[in-house]
Amino acid sequence: MKYRTGHGYDVHRIEANRKLILGGVEIPNDNAGLTGHSDADVLTHAIIDSLLGAAGLGDIGEHFPDSDEKYKNISSVILLEEVVKLIKKDYIISNIDCTIILEKPRLQKYKDAIREKLGGILAVDRSDVNIKAKTEEGLGFTGKKEGIAAHAVCLLQSKEADETTQKLAVFENMCGEFRKDMRSIPERLEKLRSQGKDKTVAYKELVAQKLINTNILMFFKKHGVYIDE
Repeated sequence: MKYRTGHGYDVHRIEANRKLILGGVEIPNDNAGLTGHSDADVLTHAIIDSLLGAAGLGDIGEHFPDSDEKYKNISSVILLEEVVKLIKKDYIISNIDCTIILEKPRLQKYKDAIREKLGGILAVDRSDVNIKAKTEEGLGFTGKKEGIAAHAVCLLQSKEADETTQKLAVFENMCGEFRKDMRSIPERLEKLRSQGKDKTVAYKELVAQKLINTNILMFFKKHGVYIDE
């Protein structure tokens, strides 16, 4: 199986008279939010970069440059939806783990809403989206309430790997049938041999009666019994 991991990081400055959007959810914060070219959803931006990084597709700035006016004040979940479409051509999103670093507001009561929102966009179960919130104990720009940072890690599974998994399941089922057939062969073979039939004729009759899975014919050939001739 082929898996790919990606890490994303983003930071935005806090300003007055801005909405605080995290993971597509508006969080009350005394009329203070994040500033940026888009809606400055720092969490969603980190997730986008983690997905693009895992797929080897560059970063958010390459796909949605802040020099392009069409992205001015755009909702970041729209950008995430575009990235998900791109990713899903070749990969399956397995899970996302995120850390938001901020002094305030406290996010505990908003985590479920964020997971629900992101799970819907990513087309994964909410249990596959984890949200953690940390303070830096008054240290650095986040501790001084100057900005908010976010990290995201994702795991992608290639669709090719998924097809391989399906093939392995089929193979394992064939092996189970093989073992079942092999356990029943001695008794059935002895019954036919007791009727005066030689070994090859007896095996051919078992195959004709579909009592032996044809997938084990090669096994017989290996032991000098050429049933299909």
